[in-house]
Order: sequence, then structure tokens, then C-alpha cells
Amino acid sequence: MVGDLFFHPEEDEEDDASEPIMKANAMKLFKPQEDRSYLETIKNSLWFDLAIRHVSIGLSFRQTSKVIEQHRLATKNAKLSDLNDHMVGQFVRVLLVVSLQIISDVLTDPAVWAFSLAADASTHLGVPLLD
Repeated sequence: MVGDLFFHPEEDEEDDASEPIMKANAMKLFKPQEDRSYLETIKNSLWFDLAIRHVSIGLSFRQTSKVIEQHRLATKNAKLSDLNDHMVGQFVRVLLVVSLQIISDVLTDPAVWAFSLAADASTHLGVPLLD
């Protein structure tokens, strides 16, 4: 489900050369386990925390990496070096997958008999993001 959620099968058919490479790069974060779950290790928790905080206020992946680079220059903190927009995107993918897993766990719990999901600002140009 993780791979299919991030990529559309019809796009695989249109561009056989580049799409599998993009999908492979995105999926290399998620290490399959024997119990059919996935394991992800965040090697730099400072990068992850800052990236998620910046994206959560509406910055793009590229803007986030540039703002963190400015933090590095201002504070002379070497731990903030070399974060790029691709890595920020990977962090957001990890957070999305964890969130979906939590929702799945809640929905499949036999003790749960009702579930409600509310989204703030869930439209883009008048098109709902939750259907």
C-alpha cells in the first residue's frame, strides 16, 4: 500500500524509464520486515524535527531546506549541513505513513465502534482533499 499510495500505476505505464527509479528512491526509506511491516530509522532527529516543523506551517520542501540552511549559516551549527528538498520530502513521507498506520490501527481495533475525521483547510482551489 505504501508504494501504491505515493505513485499512480497509470504513470508507470506512461514513463517506464523514470518512474520505477523515482519509486525505488522513495521506497528505499522503508525497510520491509518479516511481519509485513516496515521499519524506518531517522538518522538525524534534528533535521527531521526542523523539517516537519517548517513544512507544517506551509513551507514547500525547497523552502524548508533553504530556511534550515539559513539557520545553519546564522548559528554556525554544522549539524544542519547538507539537508536538501529531497530529504525533506522523504521525512514528510515517513510522517504520512506513520499517520496512516495510526489511523489504520484505530479503525481495526475491535473496541472502536465510531470514528470521525475532521480536516482544517482541506481544499485546494475549491477541490476537497478528503473525499
